[in-house]
Amino acid sequence: MTTPTCCPPPTPSAPFVAGETDRLRACVVHTPGRELERLTPANYRWHLFDDLLDPGRARGEHERLQALLVAFGIAVYRFGDLLAEVYGRLSRPDREALLDRVYAVNPGAPAYVFGRLARADSPRRVARALIEGVEATGSFSAEVEDALFHLAPMGNVIFMQDAAVVVRDRIVQGYMSRLVRLQEEVVLEEVLQRHEAFGPSGSAKFWLDPDFRARHRMDRRVHDYLRVEAERLALRLGHAELGRGGEAMEGWPAQAERVVLELENAHVAAGRHFTLEGGNLLPVSGPDGKGGYATVVLIGHNARSTADAIDELSYRLLRPEGGDEGPRPSGVGAVVVVDFQDPSEDAGHLDTRVLLVDPRTLLVDRTLVEPPDGPGARFYVFDLPPERTADPPEGPDDGGEVEVLPKLRLRACPGLGEALTAAWRAAGIASPPPEVRWVPGWDLWTGPPPGSSDVPPGTHPTERWIALQQLVWANALNALVIAPGVLVGFERHRRFYEDATAGPGAVCVGAAEILDAGGRFHGLTCCALLGALRRAAPGRNVALLLPGDELSRARGGPGSLVMPLVRTPEGGYP
Repeated sequence: MTTPTCCPPPTPSAPFVAGETDRLRACVVHTPGRELERLTPANYRWHLFDDLLDPGRARGEHERLQALLVAFGIAVYRFGDLLAEVYGRLSRPDREALLDRVYAVNPGAPAYVFGRLARADSPRRVARALIEGVEATGSFSAEVEDALFHLAPMGNVIFMQDAAVVVRDRIVQGYMSRLVRLQEEVVLEEVLQRHEAFGPSGSAKFWLDPDFRARHRMDRRVHDYLRVEAERLALRLGHAELGRGGEAMEGWPAQAERVVLELENAHVAAGRHFTLEGGNLLPVSGPDGKGGYATVVLIGHNARSTADAIDELSYRLLRPEGGDEGPRPSGVGAVVVVDFQDPSEDAGHLDTRVLLVDPRTLLVDRTLVEPPDGPGARFYVFDLPPERTADPPEGPDDGGEVEVLPKLRLRACPGLGEALTAAWRAAGIASPPPEVRWVPGWDLWTGPPPGSSDVPPGTHPTERWIALQQLVWANALNALVIAPGVLVGFERHRRFYEDATAGPGAVCVGAAEILDAGGRFHGLTCCALLGALRRAAPGRNVALLLPGDELSRARGGPGSLVMPLVRTPEGGYP
């Protein structure tokens, strides 16, 4: 872990994030390692990458990101180090229990491989094996079927924000939607529960406690081959639904006596359909008028975070703990649900479609409400229902239904701006909600839309609109805010930050100006660096740009690569 150079370091074992634009003080990252070197043309799509990355360049870009965070006095925890520390403290039975859970989500893994890991003396080597994978040796399946690994590499662990999010003083653990990320979920949970970075003496506090899975019968296991036989079968594979409601699709017999189906690498879940990924959560805060700060949590609903998960998390965030004696002092006053209405696994997380630049401005991808096909997003607000002063008097038994009072109130809103206004009012936030700016949009520059008869000579708004749309699609919105109005993005998105952020656009500063000798801001750190950047861009936001050509090909940006642990207003919370 690095240590800040100016401000007092954040209190160990006290994660706290009230809002995404507060000053970042501590975070968790994972430097790409051999897990990326082990991606091949046969498996990179299975590992959710759009292309094979150059591991050396990706590692270099990530190390520049870490160096930039350190320059701002941010404590940086490295996930591999945390895992090695936790594993080194485990008793032998606890080590075996962890490895048994990893074994359960690795189809076809030989048991002797996990026995060898359990006997290993070096915690760091075991941590590396869990992250980087274990190559298959002496294996006929590896020879003829490209089954290259006994233990699969966790290529997606670089996206630390997906697996867990800190909201106020507790952690929302991710329940991953993709089969390839279940091992990541298991390993990260062990670190969250046991390392002191996430709670006193390693006993982190959770909004959904680690026993949640067992209590809700969420038995999720992986099978090499799953054979299904049924008289009537309904199956959903990606977008295709086969045999739904007894009606077969083209090529399927409508009245088959028996259907036999065999799936390879099948993920079977018993119990509630419950997935929840950190990239779909965005906490936003504002002053509550009582000397404190209240938080509104934005949650995206798509294939990455299911309706059951949103219901349960909203209840935990808003209701009192262990009873109904009024709202708990959690500081969370409302939840805004953004329903993508897109069942595709490629819909992306909320943090790739929206960006809170500063407390006043929320940039939102216009295709969220104007998609090229299908319906646009819908918006809802969860808050506490009005207090009921007394129950209705009981009459004679008339055989009527039992009345169940809702624990939360759910309201539909016509737009995102209206949803934020309603949430702000419910949470008691004194300041106005951030302005919603849809990007790309014709309001981002002077000049009429294409096709207008009064387009000034020499302007090409269509080309500019297309360029901005391309950058939004390339995850330009997935930036990391490290202080109000100061964000970290990739150099390839420079035009987006210059054009699309609030007011006259952001002033872009290359990371080399801070990190390299001879740069304008080289040698400045922490508060001095932040002050110098703001003086260089009075009244405007600042976008710090890193080289990220390799990392951006992994379908994310700095916002996904960093898990904030501690954020505080620059003046400190009262």
